Amino acid sequence: GMLRQKGRLLSSTSTSSTGDARPIPCYLYAAGFNFARCNVIQDCPYDGELRHLFFGEEMSMAVRLYCNGYDLYAPRESVVYHLWSRTHRPTSSSTHSLSKEEEREKDEQKRASHEKVLNQLRDNQGLTRNDEHGTLRSASQFATALGVNFLNQSIRPDAELGGLS
Repeated sequence: GMLRQKGRLLSSTSTSSTGDARPIPCYLYAAGFNFARCNVIQDCPYDGELRHLFFGEEMSMAVRLYCNGYDLYAPRESVVYHLWSRTHRPTSSSTHSLSKEEEREKDEQKRASHEKVLNQLRDNQGLTRNDEHGTLRSASQFATALGVNFLNQSIRPDAELGGLS
């Protein structure tokens, strides 16, 4: 399986009452909520080899951005909400019927994509270009900062908030 991330309210105190509007440094990347200059995607483009990947794409981007020297931040207050449940609408996988052979191929591509991301997280493996991962910081440093050991699939007790306090 892939490490999953989820949003949490860290404080019920609003920015207006504390006066501190600075974003909070964090290590996790949210594909549906990120803002940056375009050179970020030029430096760390989405990996076109990650086929049929949903859970894992954000971890791949997070480690590659970290290794390329980018720092990530989260807003102090909740500014967006996401309806996680998909029961109210069809998903792309439920609207396309595949033959058994196509389904097997899709599953194999998805498995290979997961393995590639896990190898990236386990330290600079499974890359499409030698320089894709970046050289400013390592995947091992990312894992330590995040509080996750991707080799033995364990999380430090203090790491449950993804590096936020």
